[in-house]
Amino acid sequence: MPAEVFIIRSTIDRADASSVTSYETGVGLGDRRREQRPRRPWTAVDAVLMAPVREANGVAESKRRRLAEDDLLKGFDQTGPGGGRLGGFFAITIGASLYAWHFAFSFGAYHTVLYYFRQQLFVVSLVVLLGGLIMRSRMQIHPWLLALFTPWLLLTLVRLVLPAGEPGALPRVVDRILLVATVVVLPIIAWVVARLLAPNYFTLPDRRSKIAVVAIVAVVTITGYSAGRWNDRFLTCGDFQVAGDDEPKNCSHVPRR
Repeated sequence: MPAEVFIIRSTIDRADASSVTSYETGVGLGDRRREQRPRRPWTAVDAVLMAPVREANGVAESKRRRLAEDDLLKGFDQTGPGGGRLGGFFAITIGASLYAWHFAFSFGAYHTVLYYFRQQLFVVSLVVLLGGLIMRSRMQIHPWLLALFTPWLLLTLVRLVLPAGEPGALPRVVDRILLVATVVVLPIIAWVVARLLAPNYFTLPDRRSKIAVVAIVAVVTITGYSAGRWNDRFLTCGDFQVAGDDEPKNCSHVPRR
């Protein structure tokens, strides 16, 4: 059977202090007696000495409480003060701003849309078109909407047969027609892609947060274009060489030390 311990406490009142005597009696453990030193009464000096300690504990507790109530430190989860309503705000804004900065900086530095941005449009169109055709039994998509993703695919297929540098009028005419068609449908494609890649944007709690996302991305885009346009103030030609990029015309030729 488990040992049972009976504790008998007796308190003896004294004039200047109190003492506590504890007796512990256990089966199979032997009798032991533990005595505690007399307790000194609490004085005004003790209160003065403990005041800074209590104040420091209060300040530390207040800091811990403020940190626990910070949405940014909690990642805008459901337990934060905001209740997770703006959980996707920064995720959408950061993702869109990174892409916008890359595109705007490259356009500002080279004054053209680089080929890999055009290839990204081809990949997006291909994925949406094939996904809509393969999964058509599980979703409802208007055929005309899928058809809007075909001009860029047709442009790529035509260039496989008729390269861009091929002499003759036919390749140039077909190329221009498909380019115009791609530019015309680009706003709708951008809207569909935004709905697919950033669904949290359209579920933000109010119009103010949506406008804030657009405004922040616009500021980042303008800043990125400015940094690319006047790249000689921020980077050197060697920085572009190390990154494997072509040197912009206005890059700064600073000799390496």
